[in-house]
Amino acid sequence: FGEQFVKSPEMRCKFASNELVTGKYVSSSAVMCTAPADLVGTVEVALSNNGIEFSLESRPFTKQAAAYLDSLSPSTGTISGGIHVQLLGRGFSTGHRARFGVELVDCETVTSSLVLCKTPAVNITGIVEVSMVSNKDQRSNSVEFEYVPDPVLDYANPSRGPTSG
Repeated sequence: FGEQFVKSPEMRCKFASNELVTGKYVSSSAVMCTAPADLVGTVEVALSNNGIEFSLESRPFTKQAAAYLDSLSPSTGTISGGIHVQLLGRGFSTGHRARFGVELVDCETVTSSLVLCKTPAVNITGIVEVSMVSNKDQRSNSVEFEYVPDPVLDYANPSRGPTSG
């Protein structure tokens, strides 16, 4: 966002010291630029209406690496949910949530490589894909979690015992 942008086929955005990408004119105060795929971290970005003369002032732009899941533990839990799960990987930040199949749950980001959450309840047993979802709806790769039936206690034998244990 800025001012005095002109619709031009030469519009460019400059990331870091010299990575140029084509800018898409939105209005005289807005331009859209796609950051280079290999860019990670905070860099300065400047704009040009003609591809030669760039804005005198640049602005910081931060691109985070996508989260990546290595594993989760435990990898099995009951369909009633509520199981505490550790998700291990990299690139986690505050605001990440976990998707168990189609269910989205809030998580606690402990470090950039450890997230804690509870499994949601589901109606059927089986394996679901688990992925991390950023606050900008960017999804990570997925790992598997298996839902198993809740245990059922038919009877206890013996059904009673001494109070001393």
